[in-house]
Amino acid sequence: MLPKLSPLHIQGFYSRALAEGRKDGKGGLSAQSVVHLHRVLHKALAQSVKWQMLARNPVDAVEAPRAERPEMRALNEEETGRLLGVLEGSRLYIPVMLAVTTGLRRGEILGLRWCNVDFTRRTITVVETLEQTKGGLRFKSPKTHRSRRSIALAAMTVEGLRAHRLKQAEERLALGPAYCDQDLVCTRSGGESWPPGTFLSDIRGVCPTIRSSEISLS
Repeated sequence: MLPKLSPLHIQGFYSRALAEGRKDGKGGLSAQSVVHLHRVLHKALAQSVKWQMLARNPVDAVEAPRAERPEMRALNEEETGRLLGVLEGSRLYIPVMLAVTTGLRRGEILGLRWCNVDFTRRTITVVETLEQTKGGLRFKSPKTHRSRRSIALAAMTVEGLRAHRLKQAEERLALGPAYCDQDLVCTRSGGESWPPGTFLSDIRGVCPTIRSSEISLS
């Protein structure tokens, strides 16, 4: 049966998947899902070629659909104001404010330390980023020289950071030795580093319709 599998069969399978591939019967799969099927099938049949069950991989002659990249959209001024209003008073307020007013990436925000915030000059300097790996969290230097940069802060951001630093100092004093002091600006309760993946989940828990790309948190 396997030797009779042709590129035409596979192409037909992709077409049906796009048109009516959903398990609930309500339409087809996305192009990205079919691309994933294409990769899995190619790998499986490549193994069949190694085992000499097939003379060649029929998937090599099949074109997978192009997965369209979602259109990027930034929040407008009114939407940004509503979002910050919802988050005000929570730990999410300052990191999201940094995202919308500076364009910092998620890892840059979560890796920002107070020693890199200059209140006199009203700037922050990006010198490291927080990354989530299989082995856990790690701080690392930016990949390129251009990523290491200084960014001017808006007046509202400076004001927000000052108030946040005072609130953080009160928490550190209340917890004493139990506080995990890493000099980080944005932390979880007790000063713990904020895992990037959990951070996005926390935002969606409060604002489920918000996409990370809309507030520069990719």
